[in-house]
Order: sequence, then structure tokens, then C-alpha cells
Amino acid sequence: SGINAEYEAVVSTQSTGADLIDLSLETEARNYWLDIFKDGLDKFCKVIRDGESNRVHIDKRMALFKKKFLECLALLRKNPFAYGNLTVRTLLDCREQFLAEFDFYDPYLKFKLEENNAALEQLPGRLEYLRTLPWEERQVELIKGI
Repeated sequence: SGINAEYEAVVSTQSTGADLIDLSLETEARNYWLDIFKDGLDKFCKVIRDGESNRVHIDKRMALFKKKFLECLALLRKNPFAYGNLTVRTLLDCREQFLAEFDFYDPYLKFKLEENNAALEQLPGRLEYLRTLPWEERQVELIKGI
């Protein structure tokens, strides 16, 4: 392919296309993704609950979110053009809209903060290690870490 080995990982991430598949035309793909979102909803709701700082009426808000999202999935299964072209991005955007409607804004915020704090704890040691490497090897390690 003519790509240096160091850059293959970066280039390979640019070829994902789930957002580009028109699910309104691809019945098998549409059913697959609708099933993924439906079957994963309970697990996703657990993530929301575990990460939610606003505990006011959380059970009621969660039930309303779940009901509305399941209704949306059922509608899209029957009428894939209900919101225009249907893609995985459309499904994600609908889910985000319904989350916001019921005051759930970033289900993963708690986990992102924990991950960031853990990374910050590791940073001084990583920087010290990078300082010990020869210049060229350091550049490769920096690129791998991006």
C-alpha cells in the first residue's frame, strides 16, 4: 500500500463506514442495527444510571427515555424513511436527542473523568520514559500514543 508501518493504524481508522450505509435501503443492515440498539438498551440504561449525577426522578426519566427510544426504533423498523435517510448516525442522533429530552446529557461523563484522571496519574512516568529514548524512537512512540 506504500504506507509506512508507523502510520497504518492512523490510516485504517479512516476507512470505517457504518455511518455511510443507507439503512433505509439495506433491509438486512437496518434490522441488524435496529436489533443492536434495541438489545443493548438495558445495558446502555445501566451505564446512564451509573454515570448520572442528577438523581432527581431518575427512574421516571429513564423509563420515559427507554419508552420513547423503543417507539422510535419500532417506527424506523416499519418506516425506515420516517426521519429521512436512515444511517447509524441517525440512530445515534435520535438516542442523543431523547437523552437530552429527559435530562441525560453525557452518559459516559463519569467514566471519561475517571479515565482522564487515571491517564494524568500515568503521564509523568510516560514523559520520563520518552525523555530516555533516542530522538527517532521517541517520535515513533509519540505517534503510536496519539
